[in-house]
Amino acid sequence: MPTIADQVVVIQGSTDDRRFVAAYGLDGTIVAAVSFNAGRYLEYYERQIQEAAAFPPVLDAVGQATGDDPVPAAFPPQSELTNRPTVVLTGHSPTEMRVERKFPEE
Repeated sequence: MPTIADQVVVIQGSTDDRRFVAAYGLDGTIVAAVSFNAGRYLEYYERQIQEAAAFPPVLDAVGQATGDDPVPAAFPPQSELTNRPTVVLTGHSPTEMRVERKFPEE
């Protein structure tokens, strides 16, 4: 859950190249990872998150970003929802999914 993080760093790739992995940290621990055109790395970061690995991660992998320091994550404050969903997806498996249209209450 990136929104609990207080810092973020591009740890692999480059935002300029539009292929990167960003790691999110809280109190020196990795708590989330997001990729853009670099999904093959997410399984690795999933294990890092499960093991509460140190943040920022230290890697010697090919394609690792260099010289990037963590910056504040700066997520906007959470607020109450102002709109209600108009479609609700239900079901426990892809073969059982159903869509139900919700009309606004008047």
